[in-house]
Amino acid sequence: MNACKRSQPEPQSDEVYNEAFLSAYRVTRASYGYFGVFSRFGTESEMLEQLTYAVLNREILDDHIAVTSTVSITIVGKYEYK
Repeated sequence: MNACKRSQPEPQSDEVYNEAFLSAYRVTRASYGYFGVFSRFGTESEMLEQLTYAVLNREILDDHIAVTSTVSITIVGKYEYK
């Protein structure tokens, strides 16, 4: 994994490819509810990695945290001493 992280891909010099990637990236962001301005950072794979992380974090972890918080409040409320 460390070797993959340190390897440097060859940059794409094809303008059509770059514009197609940015267009697809913009549409994918919008389809998951990430609207607005974004800046191009890193390589294409790094951009996709960050987007995937954001989507998974919101779709899975936030739902899990919300359910866990609700269960904790319910349990505490049920066994509350008066």
